[in-house]
Amino acid sequence: MCLARVEFIGNGENKDRQPLTDVAWIDLMPAGLRVVDLAGAVEHLAGKVRSIDFIESVVRVEASKESFEGT
Repeated sequence: MCLARVEFIGNGENKDRQPLTDVAWIDLMPAGLRVVDLAGAVEHLAGKVRSIDFIESVVRVEASKESFEGT
């Protein structure tokens, strides 16, 4: 099984945040991203996907300053 890591880049407040690991799923939502890890934990992020590295399984996200609440 190949799981991804989400790294944060850009000018947002969360750019120094630790990467999210064991990411199994990412949904693009109108207000940002919904990230689900291997254990089923869900995190909502305000931000945009900037790049996807399929070799290293890394998704780079430019995060906004706030998180959002989604359904």
